[in-house]
Amino acid sequence: MSVDEEAMLPGERLRRAREEQGLSQDEVSKHLRLSLSYLRALEEDDYDRLPEPPFIKGYLRNYARFLGLPAEELARRFQQEVDAQHSAEDQRDQEALEDTPRGKEWRLPLLVVLVVALVVALGWWLWPRDGAVPGAPAPDGGAPAEESAPADGGTPEPALPEDNEPVAPADDTLEPAPENGGAPAGDTAPPSPDGSGPAPAQPMSRPPAGESELADAGTPDAAAASAADQPSPADDGVDRLRLSFSRVCWIKVVDASGATLSQGQRQAGDSVTLEGEAPFRLTVGDAAAVSSVSVNGESLALPSQRSGDVVRVTLP
Repeated sequence: MSVDEEAMLPGERLRRAREEQGLSQDEVSKHLRLSLSYLRALEEDDYDRLPEPPFIKGYLRNYARFLGLPAEELARRFQQEVDAQHSAEDQRDQEALEDTPRGKEWRLPLLVVLVVALVVALGWWLWPRDGAVPGAPAPDGGAPAEESAPADGGTPEPALPEDNEPVAPADDTLEPAPENGGAPAGDTAPPSPDGSGPAPAQPMSRPPAGESELADAGTPDAAAASAADQPSPADDGVDRLRLSFSRVCWIKVVDASGATLSQGQRQAGDSVTLEGEAPFRLTVGDAAAVSSVSVNGESLALPSQRSGDVVRVTLP
């Protein structure tokens, strides 16, 4: 092999050999059972238009054997180009990472901001809501209201709310209440404050009848309405693509939003269900490896079922 051939890319070397043998691209495409677009991409070394590197190596080996060129040598030359591209990408990523600010440079300012926010929140929480400072003197210059001492110099008594009324002392004698709901026998009503007679009984307050039961109880109609509001799985607005495989196959699936739902190799017997937004752009490395295709439960057929054919199709 000459130095010029060693420096050539695999596709250029294949193209020159084909032209020297007087073969057209259509003839080679039919013999190799390879699409004309893939053949042109190989000769132009435009690997972005082709599937994954393992498939490209297979195409290069078959093409080289057909033209009588060293197949492994061309595959090795292609691998060198792939490694060089990966090395250049890693170098760019490393340079971009070095240009970003160090993590420790922004941690300290963030910590200071968090501490200040915590102090402000704590001060707001502890600040009196009524505007009065505990322990402050009264407006007339005397002692604070809660610390004022009685006039006779005795022990101060705790202040009671003004709206509290004195409660009659409880009777130590316990007797069963009569069935008619009246006062127990033998009980005497507490005297009134002026001693003239028994004080009027204070009626007990109770919540309106049935209020708590109405608040907690649910009705069958409400439960049925709540169940009806739940969306069924068929109404979730998500499209589903299902694929089954009879042998090893490489696939790539992209939905209408541009998101890649799956990319890689599938094994024999695998079944995969992908969710996204239809239509789906499907790329299959071996058309005969796909045993079934369906979108939203509707079975579809690929344009080709021949072994080794690479299919690009939009579903549905």
